[in-house]
Amino acid sequence: MAGNDGLLTGIVSRSDLLDAFIRSDVEIRGEVEQDVLGRILGLNEGTVAVEVRDGDVTLRGHVPEPRLVPVVVGLCQGVDGVVAVDAHLTAEG
Repeated sequence: MAGNDGLLTGIVSRSDLLDAFIRSDVEIRGEVEQDVLGRILGLNEGTVAVEVRDGDVTLRGHVPEPRLVPVVVGLCQGVDGVVAVDAHLTAEG
């Protein structure tokens, strides 16, 4: 980076830029549980267990209808910081 006088004042690396986009597994899990499963889909707490490790989300549990499985996966994939989604979901209906 150059200052107003044209002198180098610092260096920004690619990892510095990526740090702004990296979220903790706890943050990702919270958003999946509260926003995706709770607020958007209206599923009761505990219906789907969420595990997150290094941005990989694993879902285990039940959804009310088979058509919701790809919806849950798609919504989880849209959460910032999610690398992959592994869904082990069964439909009750």
